[in-house]
Amino acid sequence: IRSLERYLSGIVSLDSLCSLPPKELILGDMQGLYASFYLTLTEYLQFKELDYYPQKIAYTRDRIKQNEISYNDYLRQKKLIEEQALLTHRQYTRDSVWYKNGVVSHEDLERSLAQDLQSRLAVESCHSTLQNMQTTLLQLRESLLDAENQYADRRRTLETQLNNLASQLSTSIQTWELNYVLVAPIDGNITFANYWAENQNVTAQQIIFTVVPAE
Repeated sequence: IRSLERYLSGIVSLDSLCSLPPKELILGDMQGLYASFYLTLTEYLQFKELDYYPQKIAYTRDRIKQNEISYNDYLRQKKLIEEQALLTHRQYTRDSVWYKNGVVSHEDLERSLAQDLQSRLAVESCHSTLQNMQTTLLQLRESLLDAENQYADRRRTLETQLNNLASQLSTSIQTWELNYVLVAPIDGNITFANYWAENQNVTAQQIIFTVVPAE
């Protein structure tokens, strides 16, 4: 029990915990409570050691950053594609006028129309790609938010359980001291009132020994 008491008193913060107390402690009435504390503490230390959620959060943030860069690059490409499509359409408009005036042939007009249609398809494809990239970014940001909430909730749950169990153990130790530990208020030499054998029962208010103050 004293070993457990020293361990609990040495806990400055849960973040500073890096080792487990002895597993096989004989604690009497506190045995069940200590078993729950030990299991929860083991789970908490494994949670910290695995570092799953922080790694997932960092990985998701990296993916978001990379996708944002790709999205911005594609936005710049979109402007070029739209400018190219505008030029191609203007050329087709001119060819249409020249065709009516007999300047260009029907084959040249069809070739100009095909280029115009191809440019317009490229613009539509660009818009579709940007929409898909926006959807992916939204999904990644949602995934990041979920991971951050799950990490905070799991950490908060384990820390709350540990704090409650540690508090209960400390209270149980204080109760044990009041019920079973003989403590003298002063230093001195002990004089037993009777002969006592090991594991002999003692009743409340019974005089066990007297303390002669040290000179």
